[in-house]
Amino acid sequence: MRRSIFSLLLLLPLCGAGHAVPAADSLPLHPPAPAIAPATIAFSPAGRTEELPQLAGDTLPAVRTHRIERLPLDRRRHTCRDGWRRMIPTHVKVQYAGGMGFLSFGAGWDYGRKCQWETDLYLGFLPRSKADKFYVTTTAKQSYIPWSIACGNRFAVEPFYCGMYINTIIGEKFWVKEPDRYPRKYYTFSTKIHTFLFIGQRLTLYTNRYTRSLLKGVTAYYELSTCDLYLISAVTNKSLDGWDIVGLSFGVKLQLF
Repeated sequence: MRRSIFSLLLLLPLCGAGHAVPAADSLPLHPPAPAIAPATIAFSPAGRTEELPQLAGDTLPAVRTHRIERLPLDRRRHTCRDGWRRMIPTHVKVQYAGGMGFLSFGAGWDYGRKCQWETDLYLGFLPRSKADKFYVTTTAKQSYIPWSIACGNRFAVEPFYCGMYINTIIGEKFWVKEPDRYPRKYYTFSTKIHTFLFIGQRLTLYTNRYTRSLLKGVTAYYELSTCDLYLISAVTNKSLDGWDIVGLSFGVKLQLF
């Protein structure tokens, strides 16, 4: 009996060897960090919830947006000049017909926030082939150009402009006040000085608009004009047609500043 009890005592250590408990200092203090961030919850169309892993640091890059700048249709701008430079003409012109002579050469100034105003001074001539003798004319002209429509970077259309000018012809044959040889108030107008009204259109080609080149642009234009003498004739003579009192002229403008 003693021998059986002793044998059982010897077998107890062998049975407990398969369930050994590790030492406390061999256990890890913190669990290993997961390779992915905590899951986010997404709702599927079927109503079930699914966990979608999101990688740590997985963020979308910032998207750069560029604002598209729309250029205005009217791109005219006035060039400010100080002191005596204001006296230098900003452009020169050549005009054919228009009651100013056969050909007229002029210089002028544009001004206003959009260069919508122009003042020009012309010197013209009427050859002997067009009159009984050679005559010289002078003209002061004022124009108003309300709109300018850019067509690309090189062209601009000015669909309407208007104005007036005063023309005088140099010669003894013409007079401001009627001579004594005529009865008093026989003529109610002057044959030497005339006032004109006109409308027209222009097309501009910009050559070197933003450089130091002397020529900035070339403008071609036409005008329909009439004068005080024609208007008086239309009132007193009913046989005159509307086109009989309207004159057509053409011109070219060279923009310098």
